[in-house]
Amino acid sequence: IVQFHGGWISNPTLRNVAGYMNPKWEELKIEEMLTAYIYDAGAGVRIEEEDDATESSGFKYDLWLIHHDYEEDDQIDVDEIEERLLLHEGTASEVIPYITPDLYAPVSDTTGQAPYSEYTYSYSPSDTMMVGFPIMGGGHRITDGDIIEVTIYSDKHHTDSGGTTGWECTSVDTLWIDPQSGSPVLVYGDCHWDPQAEEYHIYDTGLLDWAGNAASYVEQRFVVDMSAPVVDLIAPAGGSTPPGEAFSFQAEISDRGAGVNTWSAVLVAPDGSEVELSTPVVMDETGVISGAVEDGLVLGKYTLKVTVSDLVGNTAVVAVQIMAEHRVLSLSDAYIYPNPFHPDNGDGRIHFGLSRGATVTVKIYDFAGQYVTTLPSEYHECGGSYEVPWGGTAADGTELANGAYMIRIEANDGSAKKGATVKAVIWRE
Repeated sequence: IVQFHGGWISNPTLRNVAGYMNPKWEELKIEEMLTAYIYDAGAGVRIEEEDDATESSGFKYDLWLIHHDYEEDDQIDVDEIEERLLLHEGTASEVIPYITPDLYAPVSDTTGQAPYSEYTYSYSPSDTMMVGFPIMGGGHRITDGDIIEVTIYSDKHHTDSGGTTGWECTSVDTLWIDPQSGSPVLVYGDCHWDPQAEEYHIYDTGLLDWAGNAASYVEQRFVVDMSAPVVDLIAPAGGSTPPGEAFSFQAEISDRGAGVNTWSAVLVAPDGSEVELSTPVVMDETGVISGAVEDGLVLGKYTLKVTVSDLVGNTAVVAVQIMAEHRVLSLSDAYIYPNPFHPDNGDGRIHFGLSRGATVTVKIYDFAGQYVTTLPSEYHECGGSYEVPWGGTAADGTELANGAYMIRIEANDGSAKKGATVKAVIWRE
């Protein structure tokens, strides 16, 4: 009995397909490889002979790439040769390291010391083998969305329908002598390639048990899925929510392949701590997750971090920015400290508050209204409290004299401008 580990298929247009697979098996655990459960309650499954093994007696498998873009491939009738490309012919030695329980066990010496180098066959017919398949593409790069066919057998033979070359010719090649050079010239006949003349693989025998009973060969198709699920923020719209009001979020998780397996979501505060939600995060039947904070969020930038994996081990960690900010720009709480300040003792700190994200420009004037300098403009992506240092120097870097100066703070969010003026005093003793 052979049963593939899979079955995550919901697309009715993909006939004869058992499920999805991920060929990045070396990065994953064996349970996440393409696997098959194999069981024989009688004599037991024969993977390979212990002695005098014959070529046709052991476990073999072929990996085919199905050309699903060909119109001829309806996935219903017997495969035509032009529909498939043989990627790899696998042997028992390739899968033995990926069989559980272990096919062989080390032999210990009579003293119970370290095991000898030889191993003995430890498989029992009562065991259900889980066989992992190394997915090898040969010269072809397996890509996301490919359809792979796995065939398990013990023996096969090759045949063709049009000769060994696959060429059909209506006339033969001719060798003649060029009268000017005297050199022989080969003139090719009228030939074309017959795809039906390519080699066919005829599967004669399926898996054998230790009593010599043979099953039919087994073939099954799988869709290659190497893409992680996708996360899209639905609410709050535009990724912005008013601070202090009841807050809720919604994010849609979708996967066009094997389907979502596990997921988690946390809301991270501006200081890096995890926000305690009013209720646990839940997912509805459409794949939308949601959570809420009834008391609302304080002003600042938050991160909704969603971790999701599909049924074949592809994982995505998506961070979505959520701004807790007001809809209308305001600039408040503007001042400088210390005030007066002594530049030799440290910078003055120009403080202001924004209700939402904006670009802020700070200009300095003397008390007579003459321009002194402009501090570097800075874009603040969310509302909050901010500070800009000023060392009491002019635009050319010279130190300013004692006296009063005017600091003009201007904020622009693209749709509105707000400003505030602060009086500052420089006093050097």
